[in-house]
Amino acid sequence: MKRNLLNQQTLKRYRSGFTTSVKQFKDRIKSMREMREKKKRENEDIVGLSSNILRVSEFKFFQLSYYGWYGHKLADREMEYFFTEYIFDDIMPHWVRHTARKVTSCYFQGTLDPRKFNITHPVTHGYTKEDPTANTILMIIIHVALFLIIMAV
Repeated sequence: MKRNLLNQQTLKRYRSGFTTSVKQFKDRIKSMREMREKKKRENEDIVGLSSNILRVSEFKFFQLSYYGWYGHKLADREMEYFFTEYIFDDIMPHWVRHTARKVTSCYFQGTLDPRKFNITHPVTHGYTKEDPTANTILMIIIHVALFLIIMAV
């Protein structure tokens, strides 16, 4: 009888320890998932911010990052592999992360020079800059012309 009681007490202690361990394990997994989600959002934010700072698309940013890291260009077809992994699986190559951090760091320090990243934007002249008023007037004219064409038919 005494032996049976000891086994029950041991089993009870084991179960309570096991339950605690399972709860701790689940909490740890939950916190790891939250950390991974936070890191994923930060990675997405930093690549988006960096590409906006440099005024290039994210795909072009990947190409520039690869060239900056390895010193040669990668074909678009091969670059698509890395880019689709980033878009669909949230896997960011180390060279993209490095370049993004470098761009944002230089930008916030006020020392950003796009030429360091092999970017040369064409110089815009006064007559080639976008004018929102002209664009609005042009859109109104196009809509009125389409309306008149539709009404005539």
